[in-house]
Amino acid sequence: MKPLVGAGGLVLVVLTILLSPTAIFVITIPVLLLLGFTGMTLCAFDLRQKPRWAGISGLAIGGVFLLAILGFLLVGRIGGFFDARKLGISRAEHQELLMNAAIVFDHAERQRTAAGTPPAQFNPANAGASALTDPWGSPIRYQLQPSPRGYTFISNGPDTVPGTSDDLDLSQIQFNDLFELPPVGGW
Repeated sequence: MKPLVGAGGLVLVVLTILLSPTAIFVITIPVLLLLGFTGMTLCAFDLRQKPRWAGISGLAIGGVFLLAILGFLLVGRIGGFFDARKLGISRAEHQELLMNAAIVFDHAERQRTAAGTPPAQFNPANAGASALTDPWGSPIRYQLQPSPRGYTFISNGPDTVPGTSDDLDLSQIQFNDLFELPPVGGW
């Protein structure tokens, strides 16, 4: 019966890793954490017995997986912090601008003419009032410009005054270099 403790722990660790991509849809993260830590605990108990291969394997695999998850979370948080810091704004303000940018650019792409040119004026209908306002309470401005997209949206920035050095071009903000605008012509 005792050799089954380590093997059971190893199975729980491997099962946790296999189920982790479904954490959002099928099994909740707390359930996965409980499953994984139970497996690693069983593997740790197995180290007192012979053979120890299941306990050592389960702890090694679980430890590497845990370090990978922690690294992934840490890199995402640090990267977002530095993206916001480069702009001179807080992380919360940066997140709000990213969400607003995704919404307004999507609506602008849907308003392209049949010829593919950007709209002469942006129609804010259905974009939502909160998406049209920056984190400092100023309206986000639509501006035509010579670029592949043909337009951009500008936030007045923290000083709320248009045309100053802290104005933010929403097509230029990033989140770990992952923020992507909809392609020209829509999603």
